[in-house]
Amino acid sequence: MSRLSGKTAVITGGASGIGAATVRLFEAEGAKVFVLDVQPTAAAGTLSAVCDISDETAVEEAFARIAVELGVVDVLFNCAGIAVRNPIWDVDQDS
Repeated sequence: MSRLSGKTAVITGGASGIGAATVRLFEAEGAKVFVLDVQPTAAAGTLSAVCDISDETAVEEAFARIAVELGVVDVLFNCAGIAVRNPIWDVDQDS
């Protein structure tokens, strides 16, 4: 049995790079994966939504869709990133 068999995972930044590699690994381990990224995913058969995770409304809409299509989310892997030049404790939603 695979380690993520029967689990649902949401991966932000999953359309390329480390995020895309994580999508492939999670799927190989049996997870149903939903990708959120600002660029469309190239992974055939993977559920995804073009979503800017810095937009709270877009994220809420994406998770509403995920709830309908996949149900409960068991794993959230945040691989989306932006360059922030301030200490993390000084960053707020408007930064």
